[in-house]
Amino acid sequence: MTGTPTPLNGGHGTPSTRRGPRGLMVTVAVLASSAVGFAAYRHEAAPPPTPEAGVPAPVPVVAAAVRTQDVPIVLTGAGTVDALNLATIRSHITGYLQNADFTEGQFVRRVDVLARIDPRIYQVRLEQAQTQLTKDGALLANQKTSLARNVPLLQKGFATDQQVVSERAQIAQTESALKGDLAAIDYAQSELDPTTLRAPFDGVTGIRRVGIGNIVNPTDTNGIVVLTQVQPIGVLFTLPTSDIAAVQAALDRDMLSTALAARRPARLPDAAEAR
Repeated sequence: MTGTPTPLNGGHGTPSTRRGPRGLMVTVAVLASSAVGFAAYRHEAAPPPTPEAGVPAPVPVVAAAVRTQDVPIVLTGAGTVDALNLATIRSHITGYLQNADFTEGQFVRRVDVLARIDPRIYQVRLEQAQTQLTKDGALLANQKTSLARNVPLLQKGFATDQQVVSERAQIAQTESALKGDLAAIDYAQSELDPTTLRAPFDGVTGIRRVGIGNIVNPTDTNGIVVLTQVQPIGVLFTLPTSDIAAVQAALDRDMLSTALAARRPARLPDAAEAR
């Protein structure tokens, strides 16, 4: 015996397949909210508009009055800088270094004192020569006085001719001794002056090569210090052969000037930058 099954819920279908008006409205609302949120996201994440590739950026233009003037022609070349004067300060005498009146790297002027050597021995020699000069000068004065007294006596017969001739010879001998004394003074002074070493020109001192208290002499090859002249200074650089004619023409017209551009040394990174 067969029969037709009776649907549940009064014949309106199962709960899983039936949709009412309320469920449809909820679905539409959810879809609308999703569409609005997606549109807002794309608007915020979109990149700014870029100018078209074929349109160039505007270029600022500055207007100026037309005029004629000389334009410098600059020629560059690598070169080296050499000091015009470089002197090794040495002692001309033998003695111990008493003082050094400079610091390494100091700029000194001409005739500034650089070092001093013990001058006592040479000062004594100078004083001895000056003493001998004074002694011979007094002797010469006495001899001239005696000659002046005996010449009238010779005319009156109270003095002999031999005595007058001998006094004149002694005066000539003493005058020669005075010249020798003056030469001895000059020699002693020439030994005393080098005890004070002075700068022969304006320049910068180098490293001190002898310590205070050491014996220095003229045979020292290293000297006490090296003095380098930095102003003026010599510059040697090269240019292409094709520019020589133009440079020579500028020299003839006195229209040539030079300028130095020092390269900046590369800066090493510190510890923080290295990390």
